[in-house]
Amino acid sequence: MNHPKRPCYCYYLRRAANMVASIYDCAMEETGLTAAQYLLLSNLDREEAVSVSELASFAVLDRTTVVRTMKPLMEKGYILDLADEGARDRKLVLSGEGWRIMRQGEKRWAQAQVCIEEKIGAEKAGELLTLLQQLTE
Repeated sequence: MNHPKRPCYCYYLRRAANMVASIYDCAMEETGLTAAQYLLLSNLDREEAVSVSELASFAVLDRTTVVRTMKPLMEKGYILDLADEGARDRKLVLSGEGWRIMRQGEKRWAQAQVCIEEKIGAEKAGELLTLLQQLTE
């Protein structure tokens, strides 16, 4: 028996998310950052010294994902840990170099935004943003 297939929100949202992420990753390539790394740096830029848990909360990610994404950024010196060695809670801040690379990334990020708006039109992009904000509230 053939049942008509209903469009699946999850399927199309995942496909769209992957495509959008690849647009941002491609735009960010010159900076050496991935879209996920850039977002983490930009979340860190909005705060003073924060813990990994606080950063995860701001970025709406689990701690494990934040730690995994953060590790290469710390190795490059973009994120500094101000906590005393051996301290249980890290206090993370953006370094001067982290701030510089993030500022460089802002131009690339804006290019990705324009690319998406060109793909679906500025009006629909605005509608999409409104819908996504409603979904995530």
